[in-house]
Amino acid sequence: MVVNTAGNMANNVALPTIGKELNFRENQLQWVTSSYSIANGSSLLLFSRIADLHGRKRVFLVMMLCGLGSVLGGLMTTYVDTISWRAAYYILAGLALLIAIAGYFLIGPDPPYEGTDRSIDWLGAFKVTAGLTSLLFVLAQAEDAGWSSPYVITLCVVAVILLVTFVVWEWNIENRTSRAPLMRLSILTTGRYPVVISIVFCVFCNFIVVTFWSTIYYQQLRNLPPIQVTLRFLPTAVMGLFITVVAGILLPRLSAQYILMLGCAGVALATLLFAISDPNLSYFAEEFVAFCLSVVGVDLTFATAALYGSSVTRPHEQAMSGGMLNTGQQIGITQSQRRESLDAV
Repeated sequence: MVVNTAGNMANNVALPTIGKELNFRENQLQWVTSSYSIANGSSLLLFSRIADLHGRKRVFLVMMLCGLGSVLGGLMTTYVDTISWRAAYYILAGLALLIAIAGYFLIGPDPPYEGTDRSIDWLGAFKVTAGLTSLLFVLAQAEDAGWSSPYVITLCVVAVILLVTFVVWEWNIENRTSRAPLMRLSILTTGRYPVVISIVFCVFCNFIVVTFWSTIYYQQLRNLPPIQVTLRFLPTAVMGLFITVVAGILLPRLSAQYILMLGCAGVALATLLFAISDPNLSYFAEEFVAFCLSVVGVDLTFATAALYGSSVTRPHEQAMSGGMLNTGQQIGITQSQRRESLDAV
């Protein structure tokens, strides 16, 4: 979560500089961030199943090291005197390495798998991965190319067909066979989990609006250099770590419903503060408060939703529960990123 949030912040701050150096048009900049959301959101369910089967700690460490390797590969092909905006990604590589090392020593071993079938439904994995990829691509591209564009219409139809057949396929495996589905659909009828996933979707839509427009405001309207923009975002990282701990303390004492309401209120107030902010006031008078409220809202919501999902699913489905939650998050991020990039044009 730390690397994910830091990566999103780095992308937002670096976007104007990336556009200038690589000669990207304004409406092309969103692909810097949308490409990550598409790849991440479309593959989460498959890798969640793999994590449940082969160990969440093992998959976590492998994924962190893969991310580290991809960034270091870019470093080896880049001259030192042309680092500029790339420095943020090298720092993220170091952060990923530190978290992987800490995870190796601090995360306990996974409990034995309690299911009876250790197979992976590869056909279902293909359907949901291809369907989500098509859907996320359409959300990222449709308003730029036009909803009536032939390839957008084609991808919409492909996404619907693949996702509908995935649901039918998984229902059939779960209810009419002894095999294990990729994703047990009955999870979505457990408690209020679909509502919780919807809340996460809406909250992250809102959060991306705040981070995107604040970056545009600082760099294009106030002409602040990237380092000063980064310093203004820095309290969000500190507040995020603090609120994650606070959420863990509050959950045993308060109803998840009230904590989710508090998180949604924090994000809504943050957006309102930015909407009515006065450029003549100091950073700490409004913007600092808005950033803190935004992070409080996002982290309270996500931490509560993740723990709620863990509580309503079986022990050997914990990774899948998190994968479903993060898929909703990535769909919200992709939609919001595209909408805001178009508005900025």
